[in-house]
Amino acid sequence: MSIYYSIDDRGDKVQFITDFIEHIRKKQGYSQHQVIDGLCNQTYFSKLETGENYPNKLLLDTIFSRLDIEEGHFEHLVSKEEFEIRKLRLLILEKIACNELVEAKILFEQFKNDCDEEDKLEVQFANYIELIFSEITDEQRATEYKKLIVMTVPQFRKKALSKLALSNAEVFLISEYCIVSKDMKIAKQLLAYLRGRERFTKVKLKCATKLLCMFAKHYNFKQSDLDELCKDILEHKRKENDLFYFTKLLDIMDRDEQLELWRKTLLEVYDEYNINPNEDNLLIENVFSVQGYYVLGDVIKSRRNMLGLTNEQLAEGICSKNTISRVQNDGSRLQLINAEMVLERLNMTGDLYTDNVKITDMMLYDKCAKLTWLVVKGRYDEAWEVLEFVKSRLDLSIKVNEQYVAHKELGLRMRVPRAEEEKVSQANFLKELEKILEITLPIKGIVKSKLRHFTKKEIVIMNTLMWHYGTNGNIKEMDKWRKILEEYYSSDEIKIFHGRLYYSYKLQEASMLGNLKEYDKSTKIAKSILNNRRLTLDINSISWEMYNVVWNYRQAIEDTRELVQKEIEVYLPLINQVKIVSEIFESKNTLHFSLKDIESLFKLD
Repeated sequence: MSIYYSIDDRGDKVQFITDFIEHIRKKQGYSQHQVIDGLCNQTYFSKLETGENYPNKLLLDTIFSRLDIEEGHFEHLVSKEEFEIRKLRLLILEKIACNELVEAKILFEQFKNDCDEEDKLEVQFANYIELIFSEITDEQRATEYKKLIVMTVPQFRKKALSKLALSNAEVFLISEYCIVSKDMKIAKQLLAYLRGRERFTKVKLKCATKLLCMFAKHYNFKQSDLDELCKDILEHKRKENDLFYFTKLLDIMDRDEQLELWRKTLLEVYDEYNINPNEDNLLIENVFSVQGYYVLGDVIKSRRNMLGLTNEQLAEGICSKNTISRVQNDGSRLQLINAEMVLERLNMTGDLYTDNVKITDMMLYDKCAKLTWLVVKGRYDEAWEVLEFVKSRLDLSIKVNEQYVAHKELGLRMRVPRAEEEKVSQANFLKELEKILEITLPIKGIVKSKLRHFTKKEIVIMNTLMWHYGTNGNIKEMDKWRKILEEYYSSDEIKIFHGRLYYSYKLQEASMLGNLKEYDKSTKIAKSILNNRRLTLDINSISWEMYNVVWNYRQAIEDTRELVQKEIEVYLPLINQVKIVSEIFESKNTLHFSLKDIESLFKLD
């Protein structure tokens, strides 16, 4: 949801909505000083509020991280210069994760030359990378970790960690300091800090798991006390679908029959699908990764082309045609007030730091979040009530808001129509879905244009169109949407900055191809996702892709004949793995399908 900019009464500045930060921090009992301490001063933060300073996504994401909001939650439109330095950061992390250190060092030298030496967060990252490459003793390394930590946590070792707000990177650096220095006092403080969170970010949960495993090795725990700590972390990991160090956590527990089955099954899955979610380099990449970046000029050019607007038409009443042309060609910035008006004309929220909906009301923000949660949980009657409230409060003259409401409404009508006239047939569902997409973009413009930029909501709609046309056997329409999405994701930059969106699309593509009986293609895509190191920490994707592989194996045979005993002996352990992994992480859909498939197999016998 977009909640960050609105024009103030004077109309001459853009008000940076720190209401969101204030809203979340007050829920968590933090002062503003705790949230920004070590990152920026009050004067700088005030200038963000008034629009005098251009928003820095790395800074804002760090503040959000201190408030346990996942990285990449919001998207950010930046200058070409900022985009390139963030891209270089990701490439360095990728090379380190793959143990390609020579290439990483070459990229790092370029990064040091290009990065802003006054950007504290970039300097902290650069110094950490230097530390990775250095060959020093653990004592020296602990000293360097302390220097890194106090760059953004000046109260480290002066105040109890429970009094501080800590980001993903700060939690990681403190945990690594504890592991290297064997500082059990700080380690206990950090673990208590993490266990006291209402929820974990994925990175903080991984750090807590690794820290607890270190604790077990170097601290003389009673087994009962250790088990209590482990069970607490284990439940969080199950809830968050987190694989990192999961089996290592089980290793240090006093395991009953069920826990032993979980451990044995996960190790078999790792071996079967060539997965290793326990690599520390993957954690490093998770910690310092930056997500959700687009170049403002590229977005403007792409949307303008799809909407069929000239530079002059886009600029009219906002700025000069030459200004629009310059931003598109050299990737520079627009004044904030002009950027807002240009982006609104391009049927986006108008915000540089954005999601899918234009919201300035924190109660409305909470209601939209609740609406999503209710739909996921299948509580559709309550979802209808919340949607009616959202409709009454959202400004539906803004096209992204109109699209958001129409899409939510259509989804609920498909599941639980409130009246007979609200029922939607499959054919009408697809027609209505295309109309909802066209609220913000003309389909002809999408198909014709070679330059494209889509919002998250538009991508979700196109994914749905592709999948439903495919499963309905309309291959021509399926191929149209598949080609558009494939071309959009052909850019390496899109994949690295928006990886989860890309793999969500590939997951749907694999499922759709399986339904079309293109089993080999489906299995190839599923296995490529399973083997992708970026996703091995996310069991949501893994459980589905495991199921795709196993389902394809069985269906390819049963299209011509029944399984023979030898094939059943191959199939049964694999589908049982899906079942047990689904039980561990409470993945209801894959659990349902795997149980159904096992039951049908025994009926065949």
